[in-house]
Amino acid sequence: MKPGNYICTVCNYIYDDQKGEPRQEIAPDIPFTSLPPTFVCPECSADKEMFQPCSCVSLEEAQSERIQNLCA
Repeated sequence: MKPGNYICTVCNYIYDDQKGEPRQEIAPDIPFTSLPPTFVCPECSADKEMFQPCSCVSLEEAQSERIQNLCA
């Protein structure tokens, strides 16, 4: 599992603690578990309780990794 990734079980938004959430002024390197209980999904407004740890990566990360592998 990639540490720091949590997925919204409502809309599949991925919170990556390495990136934070600039739309909610959450700086990079803030662990999901340290977010306030009032945190809501920036995509669908689901409560923090609707997030689960996951091993997934964002589409942006997956595409970047695929391009790097193709160029290697």
